[in-house]
Amino acid sequence: MSRFSKALVAILALALSTPAPAFSWWGIGIHSRERLVHDGELYTSANSYFTVSVDELTKSLELGSKIAVINSGGVIDKIVTLTEETDLSTAYATAQLPDSGGVKYTDEDGVIRLDAINQGDIVTVETAEGTKTINDDLDVTNETVVTNPNPEPTGAPVADPNSSTITAVTVSDNNSTSITITPPAASENTHVSVTVVTDGRSHTSVGTDNAGTPVTITDVPANSNVTVQTTVTDNTTGQSTTVQNPVVTTPAVEVTPVTPARDEAVDKATITQPAVTSQAEGSNGHRSANISVPEIPNFDASKTSVQLIIRDKNGSTTAMGLGGEGGVITVDWLSPTESYDIQVVIRDLGTGSETSIAGNRLP
Repeated sequence: MSRFSKALVAILALALSTPAPAFSWWGIGIHSRERLVHDGELYTSANSYFTVSVDELTKSLELGSKIAVINSGGVIDKIVTLTEETDLSTAYATAQLPDSGGVKYTDEDGVIRLDAINQGDIVTVETAEGTKTINDDLDVTNETVVTNPNPEPTGAPVADPNSSTITAVTVSDNNSTSITITPPAASENTHVSVTVVTDGRSHTSVGTDNAGTPVTITDVPANSNVTVQTTVTDNTTGQSTTVQNPVVTTPAVEVTPVTPARDEAVDKATITQPAVTSQAEGSNGHRSANISVPEIPNFDASKTSVQLIIRDKNGSTTAMGLGGEGGVITVDWLSPTESYDIQVVIRDLGTGSETSIAGNRLP
């Protein structure tokens, strides 16, 4: 365990009894991405970049608050709601989210917006020498606490026009949770998709009718922190813009243990990887690709769902529902210059657990 980790674990042991500093803060990481690229430390891209004060990493944590669990490199691994049973002993770093769930900023039009803090975002630390990466080389005990160089604007933030609205979170008789989302209507020559991310682990993506009609995501885990991402893709250029909503927590319910419908170890050992079999020029000058997807043994649509996930380097995700029969499917509207990760995700609808079968990269 690094010196930084040992210091944080010791601090976390006292986290519920130590008074919180009044000057800790979150801010927009205006130049963080450029610095990480320059230093060769940007190993993954993110939807948002933030900075935190040094004392934000060591301040007391409040029960009932949402806590960002941060990996080395500053990536937010997951967001948890702190309870007396929460185990943070193995956390690399933690930071408590602001009550708003994000950081206010003024956009290029002078409008106050809220940049939501979510899983997959990247956090750096503001020091007297500038921003630093959260890693083994960082010793916060030797860093001077500095005031926020870019304090939040005053006033209420205005929702981004491309953000979705969460209109309902419901629990069914079988204790499954559903989230109803109203996406924005697509402007001309664009299309809109919505992704629900649960605890930074589980992704469920759906397309929309591009008219702003509500969509409902079912079988979302109970008592989990959920991010809603809205992706607007330009049909001509293939470029995507993703807007995130602040994290919401699904209700805690009593769940009767169920027998798993899938065996992850068996699926990993027996199901073949998805593979790109051919590529060609697609519609409107874009690329299309034929992808061979595997057969799913013992497939029962009432107990298992299967998706093909295609993700670009910026994290924008396209998901296509599959059956269990396997075969070759065609994916269109791919950028002629972008590269993509592909994987098949098998979800056990009874337990909510997922098995990912990664394929070769789509160059």
